[in-house]
Amino acid sequence: MKKANMRTKKNKKTLVLSVLSFFVVLAMCTSVAAVSDYYSNKSVGLKVAAVPKDTVIDFDIPNKEPEFSEKAYTLLNDMTVEEKVYQMFMITPEQLLSTSSTVTSSGSSAKTAIETYPVGGVIYFGANIKNPTQCTDMISNLQSYSKTPLFIAVDEEGGSVARIGNNENMGTTQFPNMGSIESANEAYNVGYTIGTEIKQFGFNLDFAPVADVDSNPDNTVIGNRAFSSDPNTAAEYVAAAVNGFNDAG
Repeated sequence: MKKANMRTKKNKKTLVLSVLSFFVVLAMCTSVAAVSDYYSNKSVGLKVAAVPKDTVIDFDIPNKEPEFSEKAYTLLNDMTVEEKVYQMFMITPEQLLSTSSTVTSSGSSAKTAIETYPVGGVIYFGANIKNPTQCTDMISNLQSYSKTPLFIAVDEEGGSVARIGNNENMGTTQFPNMGSIESANEAYNVGYTIGTEIKQFGFNLDFAPVADVDSNPDNTVIGNRAFSSDPNTAAEYVAAAVNGFNDAG
């Protein structure tokens, strides 16, 4: 009799868990269906699935051009969900072309790849960059193949991390590590110079400057790539360098 009661309790527990699992799965399916239905309309744009369909989140995108926000909305509204997801990725040209060989040009394969996988941006490293003509052609060709303008990125800090500056064939200014900079004005000038020089090749995004504080002597990655060991100085110089990059376009 005792065993029978235990079996009954176990069966009841199993039944309860089964029912709960059913409702959890049902809720998940309902949520997925709702989100899928919600995003099946291309005109959704910047609406958010977690709020009622009639609610539109109005993102305030500050820019010097008043029509900039309208352009952004229009661009997004013309994208499929898949295209929006691809736009969130920045990859190497080798990843774009699914190749283990170093990419130094953008030909028909690159055209097919960017049309198939319309990523938001591509980052180039030192091995991809040979000389000014090759670099410019590689970037301009890829940019021309893309339906949506690409972020074309590089790590160009100056000093030890300078994919372009450390290539003598490129003819750009070589700078020491940022830790040697002694004023905000100098930081601005370095940012402006680097920005101006790399823009001529087609780069429009630089993963610089380093905004870390050189606070750990055991950190072999940052070190004198940072502006300073003092937070206030580092913040001041970073802001100045960013202004330089911005003013360079």
